[in-house]
Amino acid sequence: MVYNGPSRGCHMCRKRRIKCDETKPACNRCIKSGRNCPGFRQELGLVSHMEIAAELKTARYATKDTIIPSTLRPPFEDQAACYFMSNFVLNPTLGGAPGFMNFLTLLRTMNHVPKHFEYAFDACTLAFLNNREDSRNIFEKEALGKYAKALSATFSALRDPELAKQDVTLASVLLLGLFEQIAPTSMSWSALGSHIEGAYHLAMTRGDEQLRTNIGLEMFISVRSRMIIVNLLSSKHLALDVDWQINDMVDRDPTFKVQQLSLMVGELRSEANRLLTNSTHSSVHVNKVFDLLRRCQAHEVVCENWARTLPEIYQFKLAAWEDNVPNGDYTKAEVYPGRVDAYQSLSVVHMWNIVRCARLALASIIVRCAAWKSAPIDYRKTEEYSASVRTCSAIITDIIASVPYQLGWFSKRQDLLHEKGKFSTFECGEDNVQKGLGGYMATMPLVCVVMQDYTTTVQRIWAHGRLHHIGSHLGIRSSHSFAQLNVRMPSMLICRNGIIASPCPPITDIDQLLTT
Repeated sequence: MVYNGPSRGCHMCRKRRIKCDETKPACNRCIKSGRNCPGFRQELGLVSHMEIAAELKTARYATKDTIIPSTLRPPFEDQAACYFMSNFVLNPTLGGAPGFMNFLTLLRTMNHVPKHFEYAFDACTLAFLNNREDSRNIFEKEALGKYAKALSATFSALRDPELAKQDVTLASVLLLGLFEQIAPTSMSWSALGSHIEGAYHLAMTRGDEQLRTNIGLEMFISVRSRMIIVNLLSSKHLALDVDWQINDMVDRDPTFKVQQLSLMVGELRSEANRLLTNSTHSSVHVNKVFDLLRRCQAHEVVCENWARTLPEIYQFKLAAWEDNVPNGDYTKAEVYPGRVDAYQSLSVVHMWNIVRCARLALASIIVRCAAWKSAPIDYRKTEEYSASVRTCSAIITDIIASVPYQLGWFSKRQDLLHEKGKFSTFECGEDNVQKGLGGYMATMPLVCVVMQDYTTTVQRIWAHGRLHHIGSHLGIRSSHSFAQLNVRMPSMLICRNGIIASPCPPITDIDQLLTT
């Protein structure tokens, strides 16, 4: 191939290693892909580079002994970093949809990168590279070694009051939490939960100052998002004002509104756990339960109406209707028979599914309150239960319809995405392929689907299959352990409330308890 000098393309196209159409002032390739075109190199610089290249070419031909180098391969740490960034560092969209972990790009370019951040980043990147289907776990030992060093170095950094407030320290804790989802060190929730709780306490100590920089604001949003996961998927509750440091942002940014609505559900569930496990049926206590029920129903209306105020970029559209299950095997089916929806980015579908999971948790509280006040009558005969069945069935259908977009189903069906959705734009690499971030974001809604009483048997089988697919093909191995959960909501919580309120001999087999 003839060398015609350095590329005259824009900086973004050269970074992505694609051909630029060189339209000025902004190239059409960047505009079509939703990126900001940073401009072009100066012509003078191009001329000088071409002259130097010509001189080097002449010198090479003048050399008597020509040496042909062997194929060059970058160090596996660099491969791991590039692979990780192309799967997890999501760029924000022009319309305002947030990105994911963009702060890593800036923190890695610091003049002095602290060891605890370096170890935590390397641990995540090596673990994710190790989880590739063809890796044969060759990087597992290196990843665990980096993780152990990151834990020790981060613990030392947290003991320094000044260092503990720096961006790199909070970023390190967030990376440690992500490592526990990529390559969990235990089958329990404790390790991941402890990292998220640690990030929450760090964010508390950083105060309002963290919101004054782009990096601080992005990490603050990330901490709140992880807190919501803790609230929705476990009994762990982190007491926090739902309007903490975001009073003036809720009306301007849908991301903060979603977090506010979801954290309010966590507050309501914490209150329900206190009230519904109390055997007292005094008039005061009954009034508190009725008041909680009314507030939950009112919040459900607010959550349901939330979507009507969203800008166009946050809306989703029907892209396809599938009814084929290959070989009748739902565990391997990419799509559950029915709707397939398209979204504008992974952050948008994640926002929708957070609200959907919050509404499922809210419906569970409502049914628990109805069961408490109607006992000993079967709660499944109450109006609240009938309404929850309709609401939750529709929400489960919406979640299932969103999963193919998250898991890259459209990468081989780009014609279906035209004018109905877009691929998310990542820091590097190709955008129209399966991404680890999609699996990471799809895990929580799939777990919520699996746990619901209202999920059909076939839907649950399909959701289990998608969780195992995420663990085996998208590098999020914690999804394997989530797929093993054998929990049903709200029936198990109602049963537990009955046991606590009316003590009886312990029964260790919960399945036997539910069938009697």
